This record gives sequence, structure tokens and C-alpha cells, in this order.
Amino acid sequence: MQVRRLDFTEYVAQVRGMTIREIVGAIRDVRATLDSADAMDREDGGSRGGYYRDQASVLHRELDGRPEHFESTWCAAKAHARERAGRDGCAMVVYRRDVTFYVRPDGAEAPEGADVVEVVGS
Repeated sequence: MQVRRLDFTEYVAQVRGMTIREIVGAIRDVRATLDSADAMDREDGGSRGGYYRDQASVLHRELDGRPEHFESTWCAAKAHARERAGRDGCAMVVYRRDVTFYVRPDGAEAPEGADVVEVVGS
């Protein structure tokens, strides 16, 4: 079986030309494909999963380096937390893992691997 390798230089150049929306979509596509790729690798000893993980690392690095993405998602997460705190009458915790923010009621289980960024509400 031929091993498919990612040309990092070419892919980084391609990703730099993408919009934030395109990068987020590409990350979703990689995540959706990864389980199938890993299953096929287990059957035939391939390395498809590694190829998609390499793509994901490039995509995440580019997204993390774009301050406008962080600002927009952070502002949206805080607004959502404030709205839920007011509606539910309890404090809401904002977590961050990689480029994703999560809002959970205070005392609820934290998303795996996520760090507390802020507590909103009483």
C-alpha cells in the first residue's frame, strides 16, 4: 500500500488563503473523516489517519493565529453565557479547548481537556 503524505509547505500556503469559515469547515470535514480513516488503517495497516491529523494540525495552527477568529468566538461565547445566566439564574462557566469555547452551568462537568476562561453571572 502506498502511503499518502501531506506536503506541509503546499498545504500551509493553501490554508493561508482560506477564510475563517473555510478553515472551520475543513476542520469539520477532517473530524468527520478521521474515524473512517482510522478504521481502514486498522484493517490494512495504512496511515490515512496520520494524513488527516497532519491536515488538522495545520488548520488549527492557522486558525489559532488569527486574532479576529478568537475575538469573534470569544465574544459570542460570553454573550451566550450572559444570556443563559440571566435566563437560568445561575452562574455559567466558559471553557476553552483549542479554538472552541463551551458554556456550561457552574458545577456541571467540564468538557474533557478544556480550561476555564471565565465565570459569568452570580
